[in-house]
Amino acid sequence: MVKDNVDKLNVALPPPPQLRNLMPGVAGSSSGTAKKKKVPHQSKDKDVWYYAAWIAKRLHLFPNLEDFVVEDDPSSRSSSDLGWFAVAIEGSREILEADPTYIPMHTTEFVTDELVKSLAKNCRKLRSLEAEPLKERLWSLETRTYDDDYIFFVSPSHVQRLFDKCPRLVETYFSPHKVWQKSSIESIDDILVISDIKTWLNRIKKNGVGTTVKKLRLISKASKDEIEMIVNTLPNLEAVYFCDSLSPGVPRHLARLSHLRWLNLRGSAIADGEFEEMLQGIGANLCGLSLDAWETMTRDDFRTIGTHCKNLRYLSLSTMGSHDMTQGDIISVISCCGATLRYLNIECSDFDVDDETLEVVVDHCPEMLILDISDSTVTDYGLARIASRCKKIQLLGMVYCDNMGIYTCESNEEFIDSFVTPLLSLRDLRTIVLSGYVDDILGGEYGSLETFPDHEDVWYRYGYLDGVLQSALPNFKRILRLF
Repeated sequence: MVKDNVDKLNVALPPPPQLRNLMPGVAGSSSGTAKKKKVPHQSKDKDVWYYAAWIAKRLHLFPNLEDFVVEDDPSSRSSSDLGWFAVAIEGSREILEADPTYIPMHTTEFVTDELVKSLAKNCRKLRSLEAEPLKERLWSLETRTYDDDYIFFVSPSHVQRLFDKCPRLVETYFSPHKVWQKSSIESIDDILVISDIKTWLNRIKKNGVGTTVKKLRLISKASKDEIEMIVNTLPNLEAVYFCDSLSPGVPRHLARLSHLRWLNLRGSAIADGEFEEMLQGIGANLCGLSLDAWETMTRDDFRTIGTHCKNLRYLSLSTMGSHDMTQGDIISVISCCGATLRYLNIECSDFDVDDETLEVVVDHCPEMLILDISDSTVTDYGLARIASRCKKIQLLGMVYCDNMGIYTCESNEEFIDSFVTPLLSLRDLRTIVLSGYVDDILGGEYGSLETFPDHEDVWYRYGYLDGVLQSALPNFKRILRLF
C-alpha cells in the first residue's frame, strides 16, 4: 500500500485467505509478534479479528480519511441484517445499492479496540464511523447459553479517545444497550461510553457537526423529548432506522425532517392520526418505507401512504397485521404508489395476498425489481400474469406459497406448462426463493394441501426448475431454499 489521500475507505469482509494467520499486535506496530490478544474461538470470527488488526496497522497511510465504512460478509447476513428491508434473497443488496436513491445502512460487529485506537491516532479528520463499536466478551441469552460464541465490543475509554481526537466524528449508530447477560456489570468497560442520547447529542452540538449527519440507527427506544432533540440537532437526516417502538408524539417531530428519504419503523405502534401527520411532512420525499411487524395501524392511516408517498420506490410490509385492514387497503396503496415502486415485500402479512392482489401489481408496477409474496395464496395464474407484464423482475420470493403448481400439479408435464414456462419470459430474473421445508407444505404439521405430489417429486421439480432457468436465462443464479 502507498500513501493515499482518499477521504473514504470502504472495508469489505471476509478477509483474504492469506491474512488468516496474521496474529494481531499493537496498532501501528510493524510486527505481528507483539503482545497477543484474546481472540474469539470461532474460525470466522478469528478471520474478522485478524483482518481488523491488518487494517489497523495500515491506517497511517490514510491521514485524510473522513469516512470509514465496514461491510460485513453479505453471504452470512440474516434477513434483518440488510438494514432497511427483510430481504433474505441472494443478490437483493446488489440491486438495492444500484439505485441512486438508496442509502445503505450497514450492520456489523467488526470494529475492535485495536482498530479504534489506530483511527484515533492516524485519522484526525474522521467524520463518520459506520460500524457498531463493541468489545469482545462471552455472552448468553436467558434461555440458551452459547459457550463458544463471542460478539465484539470496544472499550469505552478507547471510543472516548476517538471522539476527543476526531472532533468532527459522528457515529452512525446510537446503541445504549441494556445488559442482557446474567452476570452483573463489573467495570466501566462493560458498558458503552455513551450512556444516554442527550449526552451523545450534546457532544455533536458542541463540535458543530450536527448538520453533516445523514443517517441514524436507533437501537434503543427514544422518548418524545429525545426525538425532538435529535431533530433539532440533526436537521439534515436522510435515513432513520428505528429498531424499537416509538413513543407517543414522536411522529410529529419526524415530520420536520424535510430531507428524510428512508424510514424504517419496524414493529412500531403509534396513536391514530400521528402516522398521517408525519407523512404530510415527509411523504413527498420518501423513497423507502418499512413497516415490518406492525400490528396496530388503522386502515385510514395505512391508506395515507398512497396519498402522500408518490415517489416511493421500496415498500416493506413483511408480517404486518391489523384488526381492520383488508386486501382492498393494500390494493389501494399499490395502485397509488405503483408507478415508482421497485421493491415490494408483502410476505406473511394479513392482507390476504392472492391473484387479485397480483393483478394490481401487474397493472400499476411496471418497474418492479424485487417482489416477495411468500406465505400467500397466489396460484400459477397470478405468477403467469406477473411474468407476462413485469418484465424487469430480478428476484421473486415465494416461500410457503402452497397453491403454486410446483406443489399442486399431479403430473410433471402440467407443472412445466403452468409454473416453469411463464418464468422463462422473465429475462432479467436472478433468484427465486422457495421453501426448504417441503414436508410442511405437503401435508405436514403446517401443511394445507389435501392433494399433492410426494416430497421426492417436489425436490425433483426444484432441481429441474433450477437447471432450466440457469440454461435459459442469462442472469439467473440459483433457486434459494429457505429453512
